[in-house]
Amino acid sequence: MESVAEQFLKKLEYMKNKYAKKMLLTKKSEAEYENPDKEMCDIFNRRVGNLNVADGYNCEKCKNRGGFMRLSENGNPVFHACTCMNARDMIKNLKSSGLADYITKYSFENYIATEPWQEELKKSAMDFVNDTENNWFFVGGQSGAGKTHICTAITAEFLRQGKKAYYMLWRDEATKIKSLAAEGEKYEKAIFKLKTINVLYIDDLFKMGKDQSGKVQRPTTADINLAFELINYRYNKKNLITVISSERNISEIMEIDEAIGGRIFELSSKKNYAVNISNNLSKNYRRKAVRVI
Repeated sequence: MESVAEQFLKKLEYMKNKYAKKMLLTKKSEAEYENPDKEMCDIFNRRVGNLNVADGYNCEKCKNRGGFMRLSENGNPVFHACTCMNARDMIKNLKSSGLADYITKYSFENYIATEPWQEELKKSAMDFVNDTENNWFFVGGQSGAGKTHICTAITAEFLRQGKKAYYMLWRDEATKIKSLAAEGEKYEKAIFKLKTINVLYIDDLFKMGKDQSGKVQRPTTADINLAFELINYRYNKKNLITVISSERNISEIMEIDEAIGGRIFELSSKKNYAVNISNNLSKNYRRKAVRVI
């Protein structure tokens, strides 16, 4: 599929061929008459785009075109992507993971804190978004307690700040990457983005199925190796932001691998951004929607 820039450049060439300089637009000055490329850029930059139709994200800055056309130093039209493309990329990632509605549905405004533990979790998350020194946030524990909601709200705020972000649903993404282990170049390409993206949200770290006895399975060696490679890289790059949710608390992650758990705890606990939600079915909001008769 052609990019917005490629589509524009094709259209630009078409318009140049179709209209001679004298027929571009109403002549405003000799300078504009002699610079049709600038006038073409102006035409593009006045145009209202329709990228919001596909992803639901409205950008007043670029009017949903995806970017701006400007003349380079040598006078050639050059496409400059708008910061909204970071948000659109994230929405695309969420859609591919089946989480398309999370950006708008799971916001801080929609997180209703009715109990002290929820208020504490929400406050920690909102403090984290405004913290310019600490870049790791972890929340683990009780299923259905709003961990994905609060972490999605955090990630959405970073997107609004113009940061590039990626949503990683651990179980699905890890399976794909592990399948490439024997294909060196493809494996490196797949994990490189996760290592280097400005904001990485890992959802359900070490989410595993249950065995025949109903016991939650331990992550495989391949899972642990992948997690360590990813966590360790980001641990050593202090400018990268990492947000993690898991049904396992910090102690349980340390039991799986002390190096992984230790790194997560070290960087997320500096300002109480490591939160364990105690396992208690009363904290599972999904159960509250069940009608008892």
